[in-house]
This record gives sequence, C-alpha cells and structure tokens, in this order.
Amino acid sequence: MEIELTERLEKVESHLAHLEHQYDQLNQVVLAQARALAKLQALQQRVSETVESIELERPADLVRLVPDRVVGCAHRLRREE
Repeated sequence: MEIELTERLEKVESHLAHLEHQYDQLNQVVLAQARALAKLQALQQRVSETVESIELERPADLVRLVPDRVVGCAHRLRREE
C-alpha cells in the first residue's frame, strides 16, 4: 500500500512540475506579447499625431477645392465623349 501511495505521489509531483514549466512558458509568451502591444500602441499614437499635424497644416481651402476639381474633371470628360 505504501509503495502505491509513493508511486501516486511521484506521478502527481511529475505532473505538477510539467504544469509549472508550461505556466512559465505561457507567462513568457504573455509578457512578450504585452511588450509588442505596447510598442504597437506607441507607434499607432505617433502615426495618429503625425496625420493630425499634417491635417492641421493643410490649408482649409485646399481641402474644399480638391473634390470640386475632381468633379470638374469628370464633367469635362463626359462632355468630350
């Protein structure tokens, strides 16, 4: 009986060691993903700020004129056909 308990205890300890190893590996993956996510968030913030500054520097008249010019070109093309 004592041998059977010893064998069961060894088996449980072996499984526990395996689970601890898997836990450590998973934790490393989670930490690496957290670092990568933080880098991507910082990059996205910089891109967003760059786009915003470009939009603010663009003259307001240019923003209004561009669609009109495109529409004007389309009308001229239809007339030529």
